[in-house]
Amino acid sequence: MKLFRKETKQITVHNTVFQYVVNETPNNESVSLKIYSSKTSYFEVLFSWEGNYRINLHRPNTCAKIIKYSIEHGWDYSQGNNKIKVEQGDFLIAKLGLDK
Repeated sequence: MKLFRKETKQITVHNTVFQYVVNETPNNESVSLKIYSSKTSYFEVLFSWEGNYRINLHRPNTCAKIIKYSIEHGWDYSQGNNKIKVEQGDFLIAKLGLDK
């Protein structure tokens, strides 16, 4: 059984330190993964609770795959105030192999 929590961690990808927040608060409609490169630039992806049970967003390897995907698809993390949000990120589970 998963614990419900909001946790902040750091990870280095492409020689850049990112901070990510996994929000698994039970009263939210979805689970949020927000990746910050600065205080004003972030990439946010929302997963359904069902999708969240299939993956582990707290694993660095999972977050690294999502960060690399976001950069490849247009997130310029070095630019201030660059905010991208993916409302339904369950498609990333199969696309990036997050459940393996």
